[in-house]
Amino acid sequence: MSGPRDFLPVDLLSDRTALVTGGGTGIGKAIALQLGACGARVAVAGRRPEPLEETRTELLAAGVESLALPTDIREPEQVAATVAAVEEDLGRIDILVNNAGGQFVAPSREISTRGLHAVSRLNFEATWEVTRTVAVESMIGRGGGRILNLTIAMQRGLPGLMPGVATRAAVHSMTRHLATEWACHGIGIVSLAAGHVLTDGLRGYPGEVIESLARTVPMGRLGTPEEIATTAAFLVSPAADYITGTVIDIDGGKSNHGDTYMVDKEAT
Repeated sequence: MSGPRDFLPVDLLSDRTALVTGGGTGIGKAIALQLGACGARVAVAGRRPEPLEETRTELLAAGVESLALPTDIREPEQVAATVAAVEEDLGRIDILVNNAGGQFVAPSREISTRGLHAVSRLNFEATWEVTRTVAVESMIGRGGGRILNLTIAMQRGLPGLMPGVATRAAVHSMTRHLATEWACHGIGIVSLAAGHVLTDGLRGYPGEVIESLARTVPMGRLGTPEEIATTAAFLVSPAADYITGTVIDIDGGKSNHGDTYMVDKEAT
């Protein structure tokens, strides 16, 4: 993973504190580093301490005031403790990035109610718990803030990922609803739906798999965590204050075509 992109102003998020869930690896780590490069104080939360500490080490090396807080966001008491720790050490939370989530691959006919609930508990219920806690404790009545929900681009569905698609769609609906209900509190909320992104995890697959995925994207390549992070930094900044209650796709045009699209340079 490369470092944060340097064409955003270094003071874009100055004097702001951000909490990034799932901030130890992948897109979450890239966002944490980019927010720090734009002047924010950054707390990263996630279940595994080691990746969180690695992210914090990089933030500290860049001169960013930061915290690493091991947290299972599915547990409300842990969420409450994390929010309190961020407020105590870094000040009120101005920016929340809900990046933590997950799903498993299986044919829909084989998915049990228990399996569906496991994904819903992480992707939707836990996201709501973090959002509600941060809003109540640090944003409502304290000048507002920005909330960004990282999801997946899935307008036409993703075969084998029904629980992930359904629960991310629920997050999109929650985004639109809360943006309307909480606008009076100065809170802006946006969902950022990412397509195929070349994370460290995906790099572990054979090259032909990555090339096959890239051919389904009209732009002919996969996105990078840094591209997602740059857009995220803009969306939580004052420059995007009038953007709220919407879902923004960042997928190289894939959502316009679905999985059947194949790049054919000779035919264009």
